[in-house]
Amino acid sequence: MPGIIMHFPKKQEDVYILQKKVAQVHAEAVVKHLEKLPFPKEQKLALINVIKLKYPHHFLKNPFHLD
Repeated sequence: MPGIIMHFPKKQEDVYILQKKVAQVHAEAVVKHLEKLPFPKEQKLALINVIKLKYPHHFLKNPFHLD
């Protein structure tokens, strides 16, 4: 079975760029999951607000744009 070879950035600036990309992909996955939940928009926003209160350091000003 072949192994997996991973190449990580060597420069701190490139590590930061990778972290930002990973965070963006994660945020998009969370939003897609929230959009699929069978709740009204108001309940989804209430859920986000509860999470924001529990983990405030994980949130930017407005990372979610629910339609």
